[in-house]
Amino acid sequence: MKLIIPTFFSKTFISVGFIFLMGNFLCAQENDSIYDHDITKQAWFTFQPGWQISERVKLNTEIGYRTVSPKSWNRFNTKAELSYALDEFNLRKFVFDQRLVSGVGYYYIHNFNDIDAFELRIYQGYKIGFNLTNRIDFLHYFRLEERFTNPFRDDGSSFGLRLRYKITGNINLEGLFVSKGRGFYIPIDVEFFFNIKSSKQINDIIRLSPGVGYVVDPTFKIQFNISYHYTKQEFEELVRTNDIIFRLRVYKTFKLKKDKKPGTL
Repeated sequence: MKLIIPTFFSKTFISVGFIFLMGNFLCAQENDSIYDHDITKQAWFTFQPGWQISERVKLNTEIGYRTVSPKSWNRFNTKAELSYALDEFNLRKFVFDQRLVSGVGYYYIHNFNDIDAFELRIYQGYKIGFNLTNRIDFLHYFRLEERFTNPFRDDGSSFGLRLRYKITGNINLEGLFVSKGRGFYIPIDVEFFFNIKSSKQINDIIRLSPGVGYVVDPTFKIQFNISYHYTKQEFEELVRTNDIIFRLRVYKTFKLKKDKKPGTL
């Protein structure tokens, strides 16, 4: 007999745990500057609603908040992207799913020790994924970003261009010890950044993000990651940091039209 974890319990347990962690994290910090080679701790919260517009087209959005210790800034971000599913293809007994994505994001950075900054980001990407087994799958994500930092300000405006490549491995534990359509999964991301033209801020080099997630139902899931980021940014001087990220993501999909193949990219 499988154990059924109540939906309310799973939502509340994860959310309250993260809020408690973030509260302790924030209250213990004082305003300070970040220097070259510092180790920072950051807390990120992201809500990601999406709408299945048609069998192939999905609208993904994002609302996020980020903060750091030493407490030198807060960041607020929003994003919207369209995702279009291409035809599947077979290669060596594997079935590959493909998607094209295009989107725009806005990032506002409230600095405690400097003037505030913002960034307009436009990007285009390609995703390809396959199932290695019934419970293990991989996803490759290639993305080109055009970054406009402070585009409407004379002081410190810049343009950046970079390529991103992320590979995600996922172990799907849905249906084990819980009812069908629910359960845990274990994602691991590794992402590389190639700055063709560096921006003045947030020039990531590499990210490593293991995590754990819980599928409440096919349209709703919660994911928690503890990540390592190596980042470079230039204001008046070069600052390189090693960042430890505590991140909570909440995903919710609203279906305007029933999917032909639920569970694809």
